[in-house]
Amino acid sequence: PQLAITPSDTTPAYGTNTRIYTDFAEPGGGPVVGEQMALLRWDSSAGGWEEIATAPTGADGVATFTVSPTSKATYTVGVDVGSDPTVPLDDAGRTITPHVYLSAPWTSSSTLKRTTTYTCYATLRPEHPAGQKTVLFKTYRLVNGSYRYYKTFYGTNADYLTYTRSSARIRLPYSGKWKVLGWTASDAGHAQTTGPARYVTVK
Repeated sequence: PQLAITPSDTTPAYGTNTRIYTDFAEPGGGPVVGEQMALLRWDSSAGGWEEIATAPTGADGVATFTVSPTSKATYTVGVDVGSDPTVPLDDAGRTITPHVYLSAPWTSSSTLKRTTTYTCYATLRPEHPAGQKTVLFKTYRLVNGSYRYYKTFYGTNADYLTYTRSSARIRLPYSGKWKVLGWTASDAGHAQTTGPARYVTVK
């Protein structure tokens, strides 16, 4: 049989639903209908594939699965014949690498003084080690109708409830409109992430 595995997104937002489509066809190209397929996820600690869901192929030979990854994961499929473990039909699989969750930055006020230094915060999930500088706060000043890059401030991680809060001391020395956003580099489990912007006024 011919097999195609297609994720709807290979770098989705953190924890959002992502579909994996499995197109199963006969050697001549006709769909394999009503076959019970199993979705498998690579378990690095066990060194093997773990079955996490099953679904039948429809009239078009496609079985659809939904996953919500919060860290990098590799998926493949096999035919569910009731045995354990299910044998994968494609050993390579497909890898999905989500972004981290990174909130819009915030300060104590949306109106700042150009002579004052403020603490800027952002929420980061999943938890990252305290003390590391994972989040960069990038600042942009509105000049002639467009935001121009000004400076990057490096945030420091701190444990907060079940997630990480990053903070940096920033000062924006010119009056006007500003944009501040958080950014994280890619790592072993997540894709590079740019968070939503926060707009402030400096007087």
